[in-house]
Amino acid sequence: KVPTNKIINTTGYLSDLFKPSNEIGKINLTPQQKQEAQQQYSQYLNTIFPDSKVKDIVYHVSKNKFEKFDDKFIGANKIQNSPDNDLGIFFTKDVSYIKLQDSEKELGNNIYSVVVNLKNPNLNYYEVLDKFIPGLYEKDYTSEKSRVYYQQTKEWMLSNNQDGIIESARPFVVAFKSSQVH
Repeated sequence: KVPTNKIINTTGYLSDLFKPSNEIGKINLTPQQKQEAQQQYSQYLNTIFPDSKVKDIVYHVSKNKFEKFDDKFIGANKIQNSPDNDLGIFFTKDVSYIKLQDSEKELGNNIYSVVVNLKNPNLNYYEVLDKFIPGLYEKDYTSEKSRVYYQQTKEWMLSNNQDGIIESARPFVVAFKSSQVH
């Protein structure tokens, strides 16, 4: 069972949605109307993937424009030769984090807002990774050997019926399959 404090929820996103800088925020709503709209939107999100541990809109950035996520493109966005790209489809709950980490626009300019379905995510990703390669970040992170360790880590998570990752160290969510994305 996933602890409540590890579940991503819509509170921050919904309050941002109604800021005056956004189109919706420019609509003249009373505080009560705004609260009701936030509640209805949150209820709607819960109907998409009711059992998901991610209860929020998350964001994916890409150089490519596309209509639908596809498993054959997992790992295609090879940034900094990072071996963890092959784990799955990466998302963040914080768009400003993308902009901070990607000031050179290596990842691209296309930002996709989605909901992901993670019913049994791994919450201790770095502990699991450490089983396969102790002190990974102290070694050559981009080596081909590291790529093998990441693949072993993913296989271990899949064998334990885990369907993705919620990283607590950084604001990332990883879905292992495109069918988990709406």
